[in-house]
Amino acid sequence: MPYIDWQPFFQTWDLHGPYPAILQDPVVGDTAQKLFADAQQMLKRILAGRWIKAHASIGFWPAQSQGDDIHLYSDEACSKPLMVWHNLRQQTAKKSGVANKSLADYVAPNDVGFSDYIGMFAVTAGDGADERAAQMQEDHDDYGAIMLKALADRFAEALAEAMHERVR
Repeated sequence: MPYIDWQPFFQTWDLHGPYPAILQDPVVGDTAQKLFADAQQMLKRILAGRWIKAHASIGFWPAQSQGDDIHLYSDEACSKPLMVWHNLRQQTAKKSGVANKSLADYVAPNDVGFSDYIGMFAVTAGDGADERAAQMQEDHDDYGAIMLKALADRFAEALAEAMHERVR
Protein backbone atom coordinates (compact mmCIF):
# COMPACT_ATOMS: atom_id res chain seq x y z
CA MET A 1 0.00 0.00 0.00
CA PRO A 2 2.68 2.58 0.82
CA TYR A 3 4.27 2.05 -2.61
CA ILE A 4 1.17 3.02 -4.61
CA ASP A 5 1.79 5.88 -7.02
CA TRP A 6 -1.58 7.59 -7.26
CA GLN A 7 -0.82 9.92 -10.17
CA PRO A 8 -1.25 7.23 -12.89
CA PHE A 9 -4.45 6.14 -11.14
CA PHE A 10 -5.96 9.57 -11.78
CA GLN A 11 -4.65 9.55 -15.35
CA THR A 12 -6.60 6.31 -15.91
CA TRP A 13 -9.71 8.39 -15.27
CA ASP A 14 -8.46 11.25 -17.51
CA LEU A 15 -7.68 13.50 -14.54
CA HIS A 16 -4.23 14.98 -14.96
CA GLY A 17 -2.10 16.63 -12.34
CA PRO A 18 0.37 15.69 -9.64
CA TYR A 19 -0.85 13.77 -6.63
CA PRO A 20 -1.74 14.95 -3.97
CA ALA A 21 -2.11 18.46 -5.44
CA ILE A 22 -4.79 17.18 -7.84
CA LEU A 23 -7.11 16.77 -4.85
CA GLN A 24 -7.08 20.56 -4.40
CA ASP A 25 -7.12 21.45 -8.11
CA PRO A 26 -9.66 24.24 -8.79
CA VAL A 27 -10.97 22.47 -11.92
CA VAL A 28 -10.87 18.73 -11.14
CA GLY A 29 -10.26 18.70 -7.37
CA ASP A 30 -13.81 17.79 -6.35
CA THR A 31 -13.97 14.94 -8.87
CA ALA A 32 -10.50 13.75 -7.85
CA GLN A 33 -11.48 13.73 -4.17
CA LYS A 34 -14.61 11.67 -4.87
CA LEU A 35 -12.66 9.26 -7.04
CA PHE A 36 -9.95 8.92 -4.39
CA ALA A 37 -12.55 8.25 -1.68
CA ASP A 38 -14.15 5.59 -3.88
CA ALA A 39 -10.71 4.05 -4.43
CA GLN A 40 -10.08 3.91 -0.69
CA GLN A 41 -13.39 2.11 -0.18
CA MET A 42 -12.59 -0.34 -2.98
CA LEU A 43 -9.14 -0.95 -1.47
CA LYS A 44 -10.77 -1.91 1.82
CA ARG A 45 -13.04 -4.36 0.00
CA ILE A 46 -10.13 -5.81 -2.01
CA LEU A 47 -8.00 -6.34 1.09
CA ALA A 48 -10.78 -7.61 3.34
CA GLY A 49 -12.02 -10.04 0.70
CA ARG A 50 -8.55 -10.99 -0.54
CA TRP A 51 -9.89 -10.48 -4.05
CA ILE A 52 -6.53 -10.39 -5.80
CA LYS A 53 -3.17 -11.97 -5.20
CA ALA A 54 0.27 -10.56 -5.88
CA HIS A 55 3.20 -12.63 -7.13
CA ALA A 56 6.84 -11.73 -7.70
CA SER A 57 9.91 -13.55 -8.90
CA ILE A 58 13.46 -12.24 -8.56
CA GLY A 59 16.67 -13.52 -10.12
CA PHE A 60 20.34 -12.52 -10.40
CA TRP A 61 22.75 -13.86 -13.00
CA PRO A 62 26.39 -13.35 -13.94
CA ALA A 63 26.42 -11.26 -17.10
CA GLN A 64 28.67 -9.60 -19.66
CA SER A 65 27.86 -7.26 -22.50
CA GLN A 66 28.97 -7.70 -26.08
CA GLY A 67 27.99 -4.70 -28.17
CA ASP A 68 24.28 -4.14 -27.69
CA ASP A 69 23.69 -7.63 -26.29
CA ILE A 70 23.79 -8.89 -22.71
CA HIS A 71 24.96 -12.48 -22.22
CA LEU A 72 23.64 -14.22 -19.09
CA TYR A 73 25.41 -17.20 -17.55
CA SER A 74 24.56 -19.92 -15.02
CA ASP A 75 28.02 -19.86 -13.43
CA GLU A 76 30.39 -17.26 -11.97
CA ALA A 77 33.11 -18.08 -14.53
CA CYS A 78 30.70 -17.14 -17.36
CA SER A 79 31.40 -20.43 -19.10
CA LYS A 80 27.83 -21.78 -19.15
CA PRO A 81 25.63 -19.51 -21.25
CA LEU A 82 21.96 -19.24 -20.37
CA MET A 83 20.74 -16.75 -22.93
CA VAL A 84 21.55 -13.68 -24.98
CA TRP A 85 19.36 -10.65 -24.37
CA HIS A 86 19.34 -8.51 -27.50
CA ASN A 87 18.86 -4.81 -26.81
CA LEU A 88 18.11 -1.80 -28.94
CA ARG A 89 19.71 1.56 -28.60
CA GLN A 90 17.55 4.59 -27.96
CA GLN A 91 16.03 5.67 -31.23
CA THR A 92 15.61 9.41 -30.62
CA ALA A 93 17.76 11.97 -32.36
CA LYS A 94 20.35 13.36 -29.94
CA LYS A 95 22.50 16.43 -30.17
CA SER A 96 26.02 15.98 -31.45
CA GLY A 97 28.26 14.08 -29.04
CA VAL A 98 25.41 12.52 -27.05
CA ALA A 99 25.17 8.76 -27.50
CA ASN A 100 21.99 6.75 -27.83
CA LYS A 101 22.12 4.40 -24.84
CA SER A 102 21.40 0.68 -24.63
CA LEU A 103 20.84 -1.38 -21.48
CA ALA A 104 24.00 -3.25 -22.48
CA ASP A 105 25.99 -0.06 -21.80
CA TYR A 106 25.35 -0.59 -18.07
CA VAL A 107 26.80 -4.12 -17.94
CA ALA A 108 30.56 -4.74 -17.92
CA PRO A 109 31.82 -5.82 -21.35
CA ASN A 110 33.19 -9.34 -21.84
CA ASP A 111 36.71 -8.07 -22.55
CA VAL A 112 37.44 -6.32 -19.21
CA GLY A 113 38.49 -9.46 -17.33
CA PHE A 114 35.61 -9.77 -14.87
CA SER A 115 31.91 -10.50 -14.98
CA ASP A 116 29.08 -8.26 -13.93
CA TYR A 117 25.63 -9.21 -12.73
CA ILE A 118 22.13 -8.49 -13.88
CA GLY A 119 19.03 -8.73 -11.77
CA MET A 120 15.47 -9.01 -13.01
CA PHE A 121 12.09 -9.35 -11.49
CA ALA A 122 8.62 -10.01 -12.78
CA VAL A 123 5.49 -9.04 -10.89
CA THR A 124 1.77 -9.38 -11.13
CA ALA A 125 -0.92 -8.21 -8.79
CA GLY A 126 -3.90 -9.10 -10.86
CA ASP A 127 -4.46 -12.75 -10.01
CA GLY A 128 -8.21 -12.81 -9.41
CA ALA A 129 -8.92 -9.29 -10.70
CA ASP A 130 -10.37 -10.32 -14.06
CA GLU A 131 -12.80 -12.77 -12.50
CA ARG A 132 -13.97 -10.24 -9.89
CA ALA A 133 -14.28 -7.48 -12.52
CA ALA A 134 -16.29 -9.79 -14.77
CA GLN A 135 -18.66 -10.49 -11.88
CA MET A 136 -19.04 -6.74 -11.29
CA GLN A 137 -19.84 -6.19 -14.94
CA GLU A 138 -22.37 -9.00 -14.84
CA ASP A 139 -23.92 -7.18 -11.87
CA HIS A 140 -23.99 -3.99 -13.99
CA ASP A 141 -21.27 -2.33 -11.91
CA ASP A 142 -19.01 -1.10 -14.71
CA TYR A 143 -17.60 1.65 -12.50
CA GLY A 144 -16.55 -0.91 -9.88
CA ALA A 145 -15.00 -3.15 -12.54
CA ILE A 146 -12.94 -0.28 -13.94
CA MET A 147 -11.97 0.82 -10.43
CA LEU A 148 -10.83 -2.71 -9.54
CA LYS A 149 -8.73 -2.99 -12.71
CA ALA A 150 -7.20 0.44 -12.14
CA LEU A 151 -6.27 -0.50 -8.58
CA ALA A 152 -4.88 -3.89 -9.65
CA ASP A 153 -2.64 -1.99 -12.08
CA ARG A 154 -1.47 0.24 -9.22
CA PHE A 155 -0.83 -2.83 -7.04
CA ALA A 156 1.40 -4.36 -9.73
CA GLU A 157 3.37 -1.14 -10.06
CA ALA A 158 3.62 -0.85 -6.26
CA LEU A 159 4.89 -4.42 -6.02
CA ALA A 160 7.54 -3.62 -8.63
CA GLU A 161 8.65 -0.65 -6.51
CA ALA A 162 8.74 -2.79 -3.36
CA MET A 163 10.79 -5.48 -5.15
CA HIS A 164 13.16 -2.83 -6.49
CA GLU A 165 13.68 -1.54 -2.95
CA ARG A 166 14.24 -5.06 -1.65
CA VAL A 167 16.90 -5.95 -4.23
CA ARG A 168 18.72 -2.65 -3.70
